[in-house]
Amino acid sequence: MNFKKFQSKRWIFTIVLILVCVSVAIGVVNKKKTNFISQIDPKFSGYNENGHLNYNEDDLEHSIQEYLLIESGLSKDQAKGLISENEITIDYIKSTPNDYEKAYKAYQAFESVEYGFDKTSDLKNGDIVKFTITSTSSEFPIPHQEKEYKVTGLKKGENIDIKSIVEKEPIVFTGFDGAGKATYDDFVYEELAGSGTYSNGDSVNVKVSDSYITELEDEGKFIKGDNNVELSVSNLEDFSEISNLADILSLIDDLSKKEFESYDYGFTSTTYSSTNKGNYYCSEKGLLSEKETFRVLSIYEVRKIDRDSDGEETENKVFYKALGYSSIPYQNNKLDISDTGYEDYYGSEDTLELLLANLRTDYKGIKEIK
Repeated sequence: MNFKKFQSKRWIFTIVLILVCVSVAIGVVNKKKTNFISQIDPKFSGYNENGHLNYNEDDLEHSIQEYLLIESGLSKDQAKGLISENEITIDYIKSTPNDYEKAYKAYQAFESVEYGFDKTSDLKNGDIVKFTITSTSSEFPIPHQEKEYKVTGLKKGENIDIKSIVEKEPIVFTGFDGAGKATYDDFVYEELAGSGTYSNGDSVNVKVSDSYITELEDEGKFIKGDNNVELSVSNLEDFSEISNLADILSLIDDLSKKEFESYDYGFTSTTYSSTNKGNYYCSEKGLLSEKETFRVLSIYEVRKIDRDSDGEETENKVFYKALGYSSIPYQNNKLDISDTGYEDYYGSEDTLELLLANLRTDYKGIKEIK
């Protein structure tokens, strides 16, 4: 055997073996450095089907940043100083172009890193959630990593329906038929449409607010089924029961006498005759003050006859006109006739139906006084 040749082969084998071991060791170290997924510590909290997931996101972010800063060529102390926003370290890096460039490259690499769970809310026991780390940086690559976790430890919740909410947080309808209001907790329910114009028998859609649903779920209570319900308005008072309603209607009648007063100028004359065809009201929701105020009006069928100096009719027609008062304060079951608000004169129409249609368009919720 050629001993020298044998010895030479042994040395070559030994060197190769050492290189392989070193390479494996370096690979293991590098893998350990970039094995960020092992740091994830998920915490599950809340109630079953509405559970939440939190994890040590700040720790992970700092670990990735530190790795990239060191890979860029900065020291470990410099990396830690930048991450902790140490002013001395930051000022030094800014004043050193070479180090500043390294830090900037690390920053760009970090911007390419994406990580997170595929689901962090509305969890139930037994769900599987996945955490993934990816990077598109070619200069400082981070291997793709993912790991699955099983959701456990969520508490058992309670199922409720909207009817139980309405029972606990009642909606109260008050006021007059045709001008009814809803009193309710505006945190529990969304704003109710039409409040201030309700009539007995109206159907009102009530919807639970998102904020209140969130509060309930934080308490472990979950609405099953619809989160809205239709309520029927009832028990509103009759406007005709106001103790001094007759007084305001009498004032309106006085207005009509002035408005439809006949006259004779000798060469021409006009005669009016009028008949009350109904009295109406609507709430004004305190438009001009904090007090509850109402608009009250009466509709008259009016016949107008014009004659010339010989007494011959030149015109004979019938029309319909409304007049009354607005912004009348209401308190203590009385209309404040000492403050009758404003005299209102409405346009005339050839038919009662057309006049009523116009009034209902202009004054939502207007209702006849029975």
